Amino acid sequence: MKLSSKHLKMHLYTITRGIKDRVDATINDLQAMNFTQINNDETGKKVESYTQLQVRPIQLWEFVFPREHLNHMLATMNYRDNADGYKLDKFVMPIRAMLKLKKIPKLDYSKIPRQLIRKEHVAFHHIGTKEDLNNEQGTELL
Repeated sequence: MKLSSKHLKMHLYTITRGIKDRVDATINDLQAMNFTQINNDETGKKVESYTQLQVRPIQLWEFVFPREHLNHMLATMNYRDNADGYKLDKFVMPIRAMLKLKKIPKLDYSKIPRQLIRKEHVAFHHIGTKEDLNNEQGTELL
């Protein structure tokens, strides 16, 4: 039975913050949620069906490492200054300003050794960098 796709979906955007395994557990619980929806079949008859909650992460990450390894990190993450043509400037600029970050310098990362990580179907869109202003034993004081 083919159902019409004339039902509307709501998109809720939120930011999570917390211990990663706790956040992951919460997301797993949310992904298990199902909702009923009313559709029309090909004859126009209303039919109740179920749809699963779609969880689509858009995550902001902060990676903290010794500053002399910036090039290594960027090479590992395949940084190319958004060379794939996907321009994020209008989204990145306000976030960069809000977090008081510096723009990532343009360098030739192809000659820098990289670490192998699993990144299939993962896109990195880098926003900027900052250096610790106050640190004690290598840890930024918040």
